[in-house]
Amino acid sequence: GTVLVLSMKEDAKLYLQESKLAELVRTHSAFVQPPIRLWARRRRLPTDLPSPGPPKSKLSSPALARGSLSSALTPEARSSSSPAPASVSAASADPAPDVDAGVWDWRPLNELRPLWLREPSLVSEGEYAEFYKSISSDPQQPLTRRHSSLEGKNLQLRALLYFPRSSVAAQLGAGSESAGRGLKLFVRRVFICDAAEADFLPEWAGFVRGVIDSDSLELNISREHLQRSAAVAAIKRALTESVLEALETMASDEPQSYDIFYAAFGNRLKLGVHEDERSRERLLGLLRFPSTHISSSSFLFSSSPSSPSSIASSSSPLSSSSDLSSACPAGVASAMAADISALPMA
Repeated sequence: GTVLVLSMKEDAKLYLQESKLAELVRTHSAFVQPPIRLWARRRRLPTDLPSPGPPKSKLSSPALARGSLSSALTPEARSSSSPAPASVSAASADPAPDVDAGVWDWRPLNELRPLWLREPSLVSEGEYAEFYKSISSDPQQPLTRRHSSLEGKNLQLRALLYFPRSSVAAQLGAGSESAGRGLKLFVRRVFICDAAEADFLPEWAGFVRGVIDSDSLELNISREHLQRSAAVAAIKRALTESVLEALETMASDEPQSYDIFYAAFGNRLKLGVHEDERSRERLLGLLRFPSTHISSSSFLFSSSPSSPSSIASSSSPLSSSSDLSSACPAGVASAMAADISALPMA
């Protein structure tokens, strides 16, 4: 039973509005464990009609349980409080069962449970998909995801990372209309900031969307602390490793999905080769380049090349020198016709 009374200034009456209070709680404390409830009006239900009295509160304070907020305050607090609590008290004391007026009751604001804190085996595909849409506003399904946790002596980290299907989805974090669609940072389930990829991921991995939650950071973390913190450096290394593992797995197990990813974000990987010395060797293995492909069975060319530089891999093999001359410019065809006859044909 503790009652905290806030006296609002004239220019801060916006924070007495139910919608503003609900927005603040859902933005910053939607996933905290202690329940947060808002005393607000709701529509009267048929089950409410037989009981004309005020709804019973679920809180432990006897004064609040009787439905009267003002009875829990001191006389000084009651006299200095804003008109909003007074109207709440008046509505609570009115026993008339007006169907149109509605009823006052405690509305829970943080019933959501953090998806990233659950075991991956207990989360369905539908829940992963809905959570991605809620944090990214991307109507398309992500190419892949990485749900991981790291617990060490001085580091605790939970991360749920998504890899978008297109570069347009990755750019939703830019601009005022779609701000807040990047990597979200939580500390002990309290929301801290959006666009945390600038501090917790290398620049080439800025396409990643999702959430990270750590108990190793301070709630009042500042920009200066981020730059000097050893925990931040450790989290950045762990997230970079997780991103590389996800890309390597996708490249080997889902080549078609990786082709889609590379078409959208291949330039970012090339940027990483230049700038990220620690990850350079692994990034080199993820690069793809169009080229002439020579195997024991065939030459592979693009379907309709117009110049020697446009020769690229394709799914249509050439089986003879006549196919070669029709697919390539004359100069290239004449230079390679003598060699193709020596290869075994499929």
